[in-house]
Amino acid sequence: MPSRRKLASMMRVNINTVQRALSELERQKLIVTESGKPSYIQSNTSRISEFRTSLINDSLDTFLDKIRPLNVGYDELVTIIREKYNDQS
Repeated sequence: MPSRRKLASMMRVNINTVQRALSELERQKLIVTESGKPSYIQSNTSRISEFRTSLINDSLDTFLDKIRPLNVGYDELVTIIREKYNDQS
């Protein structure tokens, strides 16, 4: 993984922004940083899968909280999602 300075330069953001993002990735155990060595992406596929599932569930919770007041039925919702998903594929 590139250095924090290189990432900041590549993304055209402040190095502090990169540092906060990488600290969060470390906290989530998605990257590993060892003293004196470059950071690297976690190779534990089960941890990555857990994180992915967590992101999906959080997004679905937010979506459902917003859609429920519209009284959209399950079948109608699934149809709309399927059409939208296929249109964007």
